[in-house]
Amino acid sequence: MVLTVAPVLAQVSSSRLATNATDAGNWLMYSGAYTSQRFSPLDQISSTNVSRLKPLWVYQPPGVGSLEGTPVVADGVMYGISGGEAGIRGFLDAYDARTGKQVWRLHTVPSPGEPGSETWPGDSWVHGAGATWLTGSYDPALKLLYWGTGNPGPDWNGDARKGDNLFTCSLLAIDVETGKMRWHFQFTPHDVHDWDANQIPVLVDADFGGRPRSLVVMANRNGFFYVLDRKTGDYLLGAPRSRRGRRASTRRAGRFSFPTWSRRKRARSSIRACKDRRTGRACRTVR
Repeated sequence: MVLTVAPVLAQVSSSRLATNATDAGNWLMYSGAYTSQRFSPLDQISSTNVSRLKPLWVYQPPGVGSLEGTPVVADGVMYGISGGEAGIRGFLDAYDARTGKQVWRLHTVPSPGEPGSETWPGDSWVHGAGATWLTGSYDPALKLLYWGTGNPGPDWNGDARKGDNLFTCSLLAIDVETGKMRWHFQFTPHDVHDWDANQIPVLVDADFGGRPRSLVVMANRNGFFYVLDRKTGDYLLGAPRSRRGRRASTRRAGRFSFPTWSRRKRARSSIRACKDRRTGRACRTVR
């Protein structure tokens, strides 16, 4: 993922970005505004006429690529992006919009000697993945970017990358001026289920625990909704967790759990199954 900073000479100025939430004619960010709340003031399409909408035109991108991100619209021009995640080492780049010079780069998978590198054995970090294929959110007051990271690689099979595999499946808070990581929160350590954390974080100012808090919230692919303090990264609400921050068991008497086979031993297989705890029989198999 590539960012640009200091867009003084760009057609889309920093002041336009700051007020984009009220600019009905443009969609200058993938999530509408820095808060990523995706609210549009447009009201031409409503519940009374949506059933009568018809396709106006279709664009088919060349080759085998695809356009899955929300398009950006600026002054009547629509922009789209595409990308990939296989066999890469994820990173975020920032460039000076005036000169094109790289300002900083932050890898989502640390190299040997960097914090978190102890969670990657051998040279598994080289192709550790952690792609940044969706956009983040930004708090101008704190000057912090909030960006989710993808699954570790190889996907599904973690035998070659034993450990937590930081900073994959995580939310990163990044100093926008230096590119340094202020804090991180890993939702799924050593992911073998493809539970990437590329969901766009939403910034909310609200009362929590009886006092005003600056919050960042994410509905993670592991099935839980998380609430964090966006200044400190403190965990406030989400999946049951132990004191060490690891997910705790959700099993309760009288309830059923449905474990999935992670395909660790047969990486080429695409079989997933769950079993009924009472009988041991498979209740669902997906190929």
